[in-house]
Amino acid sequence: MSKSLESIVLLGTAYSGSTALGMALHSTKNKLTYVGELSRAPGLFEKYQLDNIVGTCSACQINEATCQIFNSSLFKRLKDKHPSEAHRYLLRHLKTKTIIDASKHAAWLRLLAEETSIDKIRVLITVKNPKYYVQSCLDREIDSAWLAANAWRDTYFDTLRTLNRLGVSYFVVRNEDFMQNRANIIHSIESFLGLQYKIQPQTKPIHAIGGNPAARLEEQGSKKIRESARRLSKRVFDLNPLKTNPTEQQKITYDTQVLFDTPGLSDMANLLGYNAKDLL
Repeated sequence: MSKSLESIVLLGTAYSGSTALGMALHSTKNKLTYVGELSRAPGLFEKYQLDNIVGTCSACQINEATCQIFNSSLFKRLKDKHPSEAHRYLLRHLKTKTIIDASKHAAWLRLLAEETSIDKIRVLITVKNPKYYVQSCLDREIDSAWLAANAWRDTYFDTLRTLNRLGVSYFVVRNEDFMQNRANIIHSIESFLGLQYKIQPQTKPIHAIGGNPAARLEEQGSKKIRESARRLSKRVFDLNPLKTNPTEQQKITYDTQVLFDTPGLSDMANLLGYNAKDLL
């Protein structure tokens, strides 16, 4: 690992696979700590107003427990800190070499880069095929297909513009590739980051702020996750209500012509590694 690397930042939309990726990187021998969506931490959430809902540890949320790591005591220490200060504090507090931050906002990276040297930051762009992203939004009744398609395009436009302007090195992780061949993708990421390759089995839940609970299927088990989803509100526990299995492929129920009719979307998809046939 590069001695200067302190922060791995995951950028992308919701439902792009950042939770699953962050947890997988946490489960290596490289002393990487996945902290989840740090911008949703109480205090930072109110200060920077980048998110719609405050975050809590999803592992402990599922188990109806008070998190011993991401709790009110830690949040009190973080609330007045700049993002770069929060990262440096967590490096010391969690006794880790590198923080994996899945806040996903380009604005959060811009804040981090204000007071952190660029050579200490690497970015992983997490992306889901826009046709599946749009369907995820429709399933949850978040947006119309047209609005979701525009949001997907705008998010990645802002992401690439920010990264190129700042000069931060980045690696694109397509969710479909990661789900199909996790080991190879992790190996490629670790080569990009200058890390040693070795996945370690997790015997305990990985504590992290927020994230999609469906990504904890292997860790927590389907039954426990679905029981928690029934107990908690839809807004808090963000499972796809139309999928019987969190890892199954989504069925497309809208006219995908909306993707080609959204100005610039197919060009952006192409930049991120998708072909026109992938959008059909």
